[in-house]
Order: sequence, then structure tokens, then C-alpha cells
Amino acid sequence: MKFARAAVHSLFRKKLEPTMRNLAGFFIVWGVGEAGVTAYQYMFSPPQLSNADLEKLLSSITRDVMASEEDVDLSTLKSQLSQTQTMWKKDMGRSQSEVDLLQAKIMEVKACIQGYEEDTVKELEVLWRRVKTTATLLTFLKSKARIMAVTHLAHTSCDIKQIDGVGLVDKNGLPLSGSSRNIDLSSFDCPDGETWIGISKQHGSLDEPDGAYIGEVLKNVQMVTDVMETLVKRVIMAESETAMEKEKVTLGQEEIKKKALQIESMSTKLEEMERFALGTNRILNEMRQRVEDLVEETSRQRQRAAENEQELCSVKQDFESLKSYVSSLINVRETLLSSEKQFQTIERLFERGGSMASTSSPIPTSACSLFIPDLYISGIHSPTNFMPSFAGLKSSISTNFGSNRLLTWNECWIWRSSGSREHNKTMLKRLVEKTTQLESEKMQKETEVQKLMEENVRLTTLLDKKEAQLLAMNEQCKVMALSASNI
Repeated sequence: MKFARAAVHSLFRKKLEPTMRNLAGFFIVWGVGEAGVTAYQYMFSPPQLSNADLEKLLSSITRDVMASEEDVDLSTLKSQLSQTQTMWKKDMGRSQSEVDLLQAKIMEVKACIQGYEEDTVKELEVLWRRVKTTATLLTFLKSKARIMAVTHLAHTSCDIKQIDGVGLVDKNGLPLSGSSRNIDLSSFDCPDGETWIGISKQHGSLDEPDGAYIGEVLKNVQMVTDVMETLVKRVIMAESETAMEKEKVTLGQEEIKKKALQIESMSTKLEEMERFALGTNRILNEMRQRVEDLVEETSRQRQRAAENEQELCSVKQDFESLKSYVSSLINVRETLLSSEKQFQTIERLFERGGSMASTSSPIPTSACSLFIPDLYISGIHSPTNFMPSFAGLKSSISTNFGSNRLLTWNECWIWRSSGSREHNKTMLKRLVEKTTQLESEKMQKETEVQKLMEENVRLTTLLDKKEAQLLAMNEQCKVMALSASNI
């Protein structure tokens, strides 16, 4: 029995699957269940399957089932087939009523479709008008863009003029350099009445929604046009600013070239200044060496001046001593001259009366001392080296007659006769020669003193000159150092 059910199932699948692929409704399929053949219901579209077709299908299915199920109970199968046929008929009736309802709905749908077609035609006409208007506006924008692409046409289209002293101005007379770079979309207005009239003449009467749409499109086109003009203005401003910047760059390059030339000249001057500084340093070193030499020379000159001052002081002292010595010699000479006169007087006296030698009138020793130079006898300036006879003379007088007492004429005669007159003359001659020598030495010393004083004055002048040169060189060094620091 199970084998029979499987065979029935396979038979139904082979026969019904092609038909089920072509039908989209429901139909009844026979199957073999636990109790025998069972009917399966499938949905299908009623207008596509007629009653004859269904009967043919059922008879074919019945024959197949009968052929394959020979061992199945025929009575049971027939009863089931009759029941199934009855159910099919009922279903066919319901399906026919549903088909009638569907046909009525189809008619309603056709009527609606005709109304929709009329509305669609109207909408297409509106859309066509909108497309034509949009195409016209796009052509306008295209031509406007082409005009904006040309510089002088863009100036004419945007009413931009060039005014001397002001620059580029717009149609309101405002300079473009002072206008804002931001685009103000709120300033764009809706199309005016003339635009609406032109559109109505071109495309006929417009209803309110279509007019609102066209107005919105025109508003957008006007906004695009204004934006293009604003962008053109900005481009023109950018070009003018670029030209100005190019001029500035050119001027800057020229200035840079000038600065480069100045830098080169300054570098050349700097090299010259460096060479000058090196030469100045060399000169400063030489001047420093000269200053040091001058300082040393000045110190030596000062030392020499101090030595000359000391020598001058010693020479002055020697001169004063020599002066006193010479004055003493002069006095001695005068004394000797007076003594010579006294000798002559005494000789005349001795010659006048020899008889008077026996007289006892005394002659004071001081009278003899009148012609004896006490200054030299007393040991001042060591006169004994030059006049030993006078010293011996006075010592002999002092020894023979005693000092500080009166001499008689006889004693004076004895004293005169005891000495040699020639010897006294020789002594006086020597004294005169020595006095002359001393006077010449005095003159020589005075000449040397004068020379030393002149030398001292010359050295003082030279010292002052060297100090002035040293100060001048010091100031020059300071000036050169300040100049070098400023450089």
C-alpha cells in the first residue's frame, strides 16, 4: 500500500508540475493518503482555465490514476472522485462569481486610467513648458557665462568703469575695493512684472502653481546671474590686486637689487675698512711703540734734566765759591798794589835818611802788615801754596820781633835788608799771574754755567715738546680707538 501511495505521488508530480508552472490560480491535485486518494487544492487564475480544460485534466488524471492503481479499490475511488467533482463544481461557481467581480473592477480601473491619461497629458504639457523655460534660462546663463569670460564684455555687463584716482567702480559708483567679498543672497529679488509678461507671451497663460515654479526658477537664475557677476567682480578685483602686487614685486625686486648692490658696496667698504683697521692697528702699534719710546726718552730726559739740575746746583755752588775766591783775589791784588806803593814809600824813606836808622822811634808791626796779605796768611783758600814767601815773611817777623808790638826803623831796615827785593817782585808777579788765571777760569766757569743754563732751557723746552707730542698722540689714539669702535 505504501508503494502504491509513493507511485501515485510520483505520478501526480510528473503530470501536474508542468501545468502548475503555467497556472497562477488554484486547482485540485489528487494525492494518495493513508485513506486513499486525497485532493490537494492550489490557487490559480479562473479566467485562464475553462471548464472543459478542467474536465480534460480530471479525466486524464483519473485515467492515469486508474492505470497505475489497479490494485486500489475501484468503488472507493469512484466515490471519492464523485465527491471531488462535486467540490470542484462548487469551487468553479465561486470562482465564476469572483471572476465577474474582477471584471467589474477591471472596468472601473480602465475608466480611472482614461481620466489619469487626460491628467497626464496636461501634466506633460506643463512639464514641457517648464522644460522649455528651463532650457531658455539655461541658454541665457550659458550666454551670460560666455560674456563673463571676456574681460571687456564682463566690465560692460557688470557696469564696471575705470575712474582715474578712484580705480574700478560698480554701477552704483562705489569702488570695488571697498565692497564686501561675501555674497549676500538675501539681496536677490523675485522677478518683476515685465518678466512675467514676457514668459506669458512666450508660453501662453500660466496657472498659479506653474507660475510659482517658473518664478522660483527665475529667482534661482537671477541669483546665479548675480553670483556670477559678484564672482566676476571678485575676479576683476583679484586681477587688479594681482597687477598691483606684481608691480610691488617688481619694485621689491628692483629694491632688492639696489640693496644687493648696496650690500656689495658695503662689503667692499667693509673690506677696505678692515684693511684700514689693520693698517690703523699697525699704525697704532707703531705709535704705541713710539709713545713707549717717547716715554722712555722722556724719562731719560727727565733723569738727565734732574742730573743737569743737580750739576747746575753744584756748578752754581762752585761758581759762588769761585766768585768769592775771585773777589778775594781782587782784594789781594789791590792790597798788593797798595803794598807795592808802600814799599816804594818805604824805600824812599830808607834812601832819604840813613842817619835816621839810629833813631829809636818804633814802627808798629801792624804797619808791616799793611802790605802783607793777612787773608792769605791766615790760611783761607790755602794761599800758602801760592805765596810761601809772604807766609815765611810774616813768620820771620813774628819770630824775630814778636807779634803785637812796635818795630823800630832799624828793625824795619833789618827786615827789609833780610829779604830780597827781586824775590818779592817775583812773588808779586806770580800773584798777578795767578789772579789773571783765576779771572780767566772765572770767565770760563761763567761761560760753562751759561751753556749749562742754555742746555737746561733747551732740555726743558724739548721735554715740554715731547710731553705735548705725547698728549697729542694719546688724543689721536683715543680718537682712532673711538672710530674703530664705531666702525
